[in-house]
Amino acid sequence: MKKLALAAIVALMTTGCATSQHGGFVFIDHFSQQRKLAAAVSQIEKGKVGAATDTLTALCAENGVDGITDEALFRLSLLQLKAAGDKDYLQSQQTLERLHKEYPKSPWAIQSAQLLDLVNAANEQRHQNRNLRANNQSLTKENQSLIKENKELRQNMEQLKHLDLKLEQKTRP
Repeated sequence: MKKLALAAIVALMTTGCATSQHGGFVFIDHFSQQRKLAAAVSQIEKGKVGAATDTLTALCAENGVDGITDEALFRLSLLQLKAAGDKDYLQSQQTLERLHKEYPKSPWAIQSAQLLDLVNAANEQRHQNRNLRANNQSLTKENQSLIKENKELRQNMEQLKHLDLKLEQKTRP
């Protein structure tokens, strides 16, 4: 009887159904990742955003597990939005795109579709603002140059008028 049980365990361990790509058991990976996700959610609730970001980043780097990694990607993208502040939301955009690419049918991907659109629009708007600022600076410099040139032309005109008056006075008897 013991030999039969041992043979069944060995058979299960060597088949692809019960193991992950790295040789660990799928249910152990699932349980471990589920605990990490719960820890990250708890950290978020306690206001420990940096620790939660680190935990979620590490979790997203592991083998993907439906229902866990997709939620971790969604939560991580939200934290990356807050961390971006006045900077581009590129990191959050990439995380959301990964969520949509790897888990297209996930409820987290479905819920985040509008968020991804907003992040894309915000990044595009920031890009346009940068370009407009650069154009504005360029035009300001050009305008200052034209003002200076205009001032010089006015001074030259005044000098010419003055010289013209002197010449007129000299030519009159």
